[in-house]
Amino acid sequence: MVTAARLGAPPGTSLKSLVTGFVLTKQTEGKSPRTVEFYSKNLKRFLWYVQRQEWPDDIRMLTEWHIRAFLNYVANETNRWGLEGNGSETAQHKVTHTTVHHYFVVLATFFGWVVREGFLSKEKGRKILKVQNLSKHYNKEVIKFLRNMEKELEMGAMH
Repeated sequence: MVTAARLGAPPGTSLKSLVTGFVLTKQTEGKSPRTVEFYSKNLKRFLWYVQRQEWPDDIRMLTEWHIRAFLNYVANETNRWGLEGNGSETAQHKVTHTTVHHYFVVLATFFGWVVREGFLSKEKGRKILKVQNLSKHYNKEVIKFLRNMEKELEMGAMH
């Protein structure tokens, strides 16, 4: 039997389609509806920001700098997601470090999945997940999580 290895996302594989595939995977893994909704909503906000910044839709072109910029937006913008009017109150104040942490965890989980599925090289995924200077903002538990994600990526390379 001959199998083809994916060395990265084929040209034309959009970031949006990968997010859709990730959310579908979480559903089929039996994650709770609330967990799936959490991933979906946070990743939709990431996609909104990617589009707003006119970043490439090709996941291979995203870097750790894009992730830093997004997390900085989440942490510091007081009028997030382009929302106005009734219901936008929660997007109009500065968020806690915990909120920024939640966004990072979602992105780390998503990029980990993208690497495991073969759409992004392990090296590129590791680099994206190694967003520097996190120790100033996050507790030891978060740093431990990041190190575990890196180990999972390395172990995935062994299989």
